[in-house]
Amino acid sequence: MAKHFIYDVLHFDGKFFHTLLYIFTRPGFVAKQYVQGKRMSYLDPIRMYLFTSAVFFLVFFSVKTFNVGEKNHREKPGVDKRKELIESYKKHLEKNPADSEYARRIAYLRDTLNPVNPDSLGWHKSIGFGNRSYTSLENYDSVQASLPTAERDGWFPRRIIHQFFTSKEKYGESDEVLKVFLETFLHKLPYLLFVSLPFFAGILKLLYIRRKTFFYSDHAVFTLYHYIFSFILMLVGFAFSGLQDATGWSVFGFLTGLLFLVWPVYLFIEMRRFYEQGFKKTFVKFIILNCLGFVLIMLLFLIFALFSFFQS
Repeated sequence: MAKHFIYDVLHFDGKFFHTLLYIFTRPGFVAKQYVQGKRMSYLDPIRMYLFTSAVFFLVFFSVKTFNVGEKNHREKPGVDKRKELIESYKKHLEKNPADSEYARRIAYLRDTLNPVNPDSLGWHKSIGFGNRSYTSLENYDSVQASLPTAERDGWFPRRIIHQFFTSKEKYGESDEVLKVFLETFLHKLPYLLFVSLPFFAGILKLLYIRRKTFFYSDHAVFTLYHYIFSFILMLVGFAFSGLQDATGWSVFGFLTGLLFLVWPVYLFIEMRRFYEQGFKKTFVKFIILNCLGFVLIMLLFLIFALFSFFQS
């Protein structure tokens, strides 16, 4: 794979740019040509996917930075919120009398000499789950032990809380735990998108199940070229965003927004030309594909997020 990647970078024989030109100017054309056996003029979709995805994530991790918790540290509730906070904590304590953390916060707020800010209230040292907040694993276990059996957390919430405090002990403050989790999750995005490929092709197979001339491999080719287009489109979006930051010209912001409109229009045209169906049938399948695709991506996001959390 590394060998092919280096070859594609250093030894373009014109196929990449030739294929890219048709991908952008004639939606669905390259995929159609490829499944019909007319492949000599076009770059193999798997190699092209690997190359474009590698370039995309290289740029993505180079230009995107994620600052966790900085905004919350800057925002400090004023003194006028002292009574409001006390009342809200009292209501919480009425429902959860064993929550010693909220009792501590109320006592702290009642002393008007104490400053009111996120650090002094321990907002960055606790985790909220459901309608309760915990400052340590011992605090969590103590609260859980004091509750009736029916009100205690199940296996999954307990696993989440225990993992959070294990990571917190390893990395320090809650913000650092979140930062590590985000970094772990973001570095799994390439795998997430790769895993989504066969599922996306499977949805297309179901949508066009009556079209016996289309095999699963044909839907996979369509999916690969569509993902390639999406990667390139997002790279163009990064370029426009960078130009807007550098020049301050709002036109680049407008062009970035326009790209979000181009994508669904392109997909619709791509589906209509590749599968050669009428406007109404294609539109209905386009809507279903986007709905099922959204559910699929959200499900994969959840799975990979949980996987990343337990690895952090």
